[in-house]
Parts: sequence; structure tokens; C-alpha cells
Amino acid sequence: MLTTKTQPLQHAKQVLLPTTIEAVRRQPYNRFGWTILDRWAYNSPKQLKELESLGEVVLLG
Repeated sequence: MLTTKTQPLQHAKQVLLPTTIEAVRRQPYNRFGWTILDRWAYNSPKQLKELESLGEVVLLG
């Protein structure tokens, strides 16, 4: 569980490819969306990588 303040996408950057992070930053998401992505990266990194392998549309959908 994330209990401390972190920078946006801090955990996601450790799990996802740089190109995926760039695509996420280009989308009209706010900090809440990035927090959800970080939570996935922290709690379920393997599943997040699997979603990433399915493509950007599935990951961001």
C-alpha cells in the first residue's frame, strides 16, 4: 500500500517502458490517473507489464 507522497509516475517508471510513460504523459490524465497507474505498478507490477504488452489502448483504457 502506498502511504507516502511520491512523484507522479515514480513507481510506474520502474515497471513500464519509457515509451509507455511518454504516451501516458501525453494523454489528458490528471494526477489521480497517474496515482492509479503508480498503485498498479507498486502492487501488481507483473500484471501491469502484461497489460502493457497488450498495447497502449488496453493499458490506458
